[in-house]
Amino acid sequence: MSSGRSADCTYQVASSGRAQASPNSMMTLARAIGRSWTFGRLSGSPVDGPTARHFRQIKRLSAALTLASEAAMVTLGGALKRREMLSARLGDALSELYIASATVKRFEDTGRPSADLPLVHHAAETSLHAAESALHDLIANFPNLVMRVLLRVVLMPFGIVCAKPSDELTRAAAATISEPTATRDRLTSGIYVPRDSELGKLDQAFRLITELEPLRQEMRRARVRTAEEAEASGLLSGNEAERMKEALALVRDVSSVDDFAPEELLSRRDPLTRSAA
Repeated sequence: MSSGRSADCTYQVASSGRAQASPNSMMTLARAIGRSWTFGRLSGSPVDGPTARHFRQIKRLSAALTLASEAAMVTLGGALKRREMLSARLGDALSELYIASATVKRFEDTGRPSADLPLVHHAAETSLHAAESALHDLIANFPNLVMRVLLRVVLMPFGIVCAKPSDELTRAAAATISEPTATRDRLTSGIYVPRDSELGKLDQAFRLITELEPLRQEMRRARVRTAEEAEASGLLSGNEAERMKEALALVRDVSSVDDFAPEELLSRRDPLTRSAA
């Protein structure tokens, strides 16, 4: 993200309550213009490879957030606190940029496992699109017309350029965690999962169903619905049938919801309601 020095020092509120520009203001403006009008190409990246583009967009939007925050402080001053929808959008942009930064940093810290790239790209693109959308909405609702036009020209000359993840990328990201893979293990490492808890049952069901998926496909091709039928027809051995029953029982357990008989629902009604009925 952009230098905290320029973010902290560009504008200061004097004792009179009015904002004053510091010498860093022109640098902040030049940085924002250069990065916005070049689609972030003037933003350097600390790494090469598949995540470099995300680093550049993070720096581009960080510069835009810095300038937009300072413009809000200059034109609104203390009134910014009362315009909660504007300040909320600034917070949304900051939060999404933090998430995008954490995503690419974790990828680098874990040794750049290529299997994680679909998840990295999906998370980064989602956060960058959300951050840019928040800044876009902030500018569109800026109360000062002159500043609104200037910010649009300086920071959003081409509109929102960070697209949402494509359907193809979404499917690829989902596929990486739909099976017990090393990527999924990295994501869930450090999470305590008691075996007898609901989360533990869900994990057991996931692993059993995944392990037995080839057998389930054979059952579907044979149009067999239950493990008992599959065992009777010779499609499953005795041990396979028991494991299938265990897996299906776990699935029913973790997917079941609370249900009540009509009598139970009537007994829970308010006494006044029952008497009126």
